[in-house]
Order: sequence, then C-alpha cells, then structure tokens
Amino acid sequence: METLFEGKSCKAEYIKEKKLVFYTLTGYADVEEHKKMYIKVFDFMQSNKIVAFLHDL
Repeated sequence: METLFEGKSCKAEYIKEKKLVFYTLTGYADVEEHKKMYIKVFDFMQSNKIVAFLHDL
C-alpha cells in the first residue's frame, strides 16, 4: 500500500495491484483536512487508473 494522504482524522492509501483507493476516517471529521485529502487523491487519479474506492468509517 502507498499512502497518498495522512492526517489526524483521515487517511488515503492506494493499493496498486487492485487499483483501489482505501479511505480511513477516524474520530470527528475535520472538513478542511478532508478537502485536502480528496484533492490530493483527485490529483493522483490524473496519472493513475483507479477502479474503486473503499471507505472504512
């Protein structure tokens, strides 16, 4: 797994062999931090094929 973003309330990891982004959300949402995470993943998607997302709430 490759970590794309890691903050205090959220984390995004890329599983290359499955072309999957795995999101982990912890505690109370920090909206600004979540926005940064999703923007970072969207940027990553520009050059990498993603076929699925998985959220661990």
